[in-house]
Amino acid sequence: MRLCAGWLAVVGPQHVPTRMALITGALPREAVYPDTHDWPALHASLADLLARRQEQVAARERDGASR
Repeated sequence: MRLCAGWLAVVGPQHVPTRMALITGALPREAVYPDTHDWPALHASLADLLARRQEQVAARERDGASR
């Protein structure tokens, strides 16, 4: 399973299955409580994340169409 780093950092500590994964060792503590100097900056908001994602998708579509 792949989880979004931003979701883990913001919601993960309150999510019961995530807490269980931490307790059992299935998920390392660093996945939820990041060492901020190693983590990329998170988006300022969900709207910002969605706008950036839309830009990425549009760029891939443009690149694919030009081949």
